[in-house]
Amino acid sequence: MSERIMVWIKIWVKQPLLLAAAFMFGLLFVYSPPVQANEGLLHSPTLTIGPYTAVMQLSNDPPQIETPLQVTLLLREKGHFSGQLIAQPGQGTNAVPVHTNLAPDQQAPNILRGSIYLPVRGAWHLLINLNGPQGPGTASTDLTVSAPNAMPAWLGWLIGLSPLLGSAWFARQQWRYRRKLLIEKGPGY
Repeated sequence: MSERIMVWIKIWVKQPLLLAAAFMFGLLFVYSPPVQANEGLLHSPTLTIGPYTAVMQLSNDPPQIETPLQVTLLLREKGHFSGQLIAQPGQGTNAVPVHTNLAPDQQAPNILRGSIYLPVRGAWHLLINLNGPQGPGTASTDLTVSAPNAMPAWLGWLIGLSPLLGSAWFARQQWRYRRKLLIEKGPGY
């Protein structure tokens, strides 16, 4: 082995705090959740909205509070459409109804987009009102809004394993103190 590698091995062996810190840093990467490249539009039910058929795409499934819910309607019929989303709180959800408009996409008029903010966790009833060439239409779907996780998993592991750093430091101090006593007083001490 080269001398440089031997120097690093000696540093790691003599410094248990450094070893423990490197171990905990490694745990951050092992236990952190992977980020998917295809995050975005996940849930896609097909709805019949009066005389129209549409695929509804939601940005989060399940929707979360503190995050606006992006709703995209892909209508199978051609034409110019407008619409409105109304989120009504379900049974046991203490909130007021939330309204937002659906705006047509610039490139494709048969695609409507809207963003709605659901402020309370619980059951919600999403009403879709649509106006198009064949007249108005209405559809509804149920959603359950969840709260975000209180703490990321990697942070929980970091906090949970942090006492190991204190234990490693204490063991290192005791080992150094004992070695100093052995040198000063001799091996019989």
